[in-house]
Amino acid sequence: MSTHPYDKILATKEYALSLVDQYLEIEPWDTLMNNIGGYYMTPDDLKDILNERYIENYFEFRERTCIVIGNSGSVIDNKRGTEIDDFDIVVRNNLARYEGFEKYVGNRTDIRFLSHKTFGNFLDKKEFSSYDKDYIPTSKKHHLMIRSVGNVGSVVPGFLFNIYGGDNVFSVLDLNYNYYLDRLASEQHFCTVGFSSVLTMLDLGCEVSVYGMDFYDPAKKFHYFEENSERVLNSHNHSIKQEKDYINNLIEIGKIKVL
Repeated sequence: MSTHPYDKILATKEYALSLVDQYLEIEPWDTLMNNIGGYYMTPDDLKDILNERYIENYFEFRERTCIVIGNSGSVIDNKRGTEIDDFDIVVRNNLARYEGFEKYVGNRTDIRFLSHKTFGNFLDKKEFSSYDKDYIPTSKKHHLMIRSVGNVGSVVPGFLFNIYGGDNVFSVLDLNYNYYLDRLASEQHFCTVGFSSVLTMLDLGCEVSVYGMDFYDPAKKFHYFEENSERVLNSHNHSIKQEKDYINNLIEIGKIKVL
C-alpha cells in the first residue's frame, strides 16, 4: 500500500517526450549524435520510439512479489539463485550483472534502476572494471527506471544510448516523487539508487523483499561483480546511516522482508 503524498510515482509519457525538446534548447542535436556515434536518429525518431516504449502505467506491479538485490559482495556468500528466480519481479541496480553469478543471484533482470549518471554517460573501466557500454543497451526485456532530478543533459543521451540494439522499455521517476525519496533519508543529500528502488517498488504496490543490501559495509566487497577504484570506494554523497535505519524500520514493522 502506497504511503507517499504524491499522485504520481512514474513521470508521464508527455514529460519524457518534453525532455527531447528541452535538450534541443541546450545543445545541437548533431553534436549529441556525434558523441554517441554508430547510428543516427532524429529527435522525432526518438520521440516515436519513446511513444512506444515509455511506461507510465504501473498497475501491473500491484500485489506481485518482488526482490530488490543489492550490489554488495555479500550476495555471493550464499547460493540463492533459485529462490531469487521464484519472485515475480527481479530488480537490480545500476550496472549489476547476473551472468556468471546465476547460482548466487538468479538468471534474469526484470527491472533495473539507474541513476541519471549511469544511464546517460560512458563510464571509466579503470573505476568500474566490468563496465561495457553495450551491456545494458543490448539487454533483453529490461524495464529501465531512471532516477533523475531533471537532468536533461543525462537522460536524453541515456535514451539514445539504451534504445538501440535491444528492446528495453523506460520509465523516469516523477520529480516530486524523487524529491520525496531524497528527503526520507536526508535533508541535504540525494538518496542512493538502491534506496530508491526499494521504496519505489513498495509504493508501486509490490510485496518487496531485499537481499544483499549492506549499506557500504567496509567488510564487504563494494560490488560483487567487479573491482572499483579507490575514488569510487571513498567518494559518495549519501546519508547511508539514515537510509539503513529507514530500511531496517520497514523490515521491523513488516513492510518489507529479507531473503
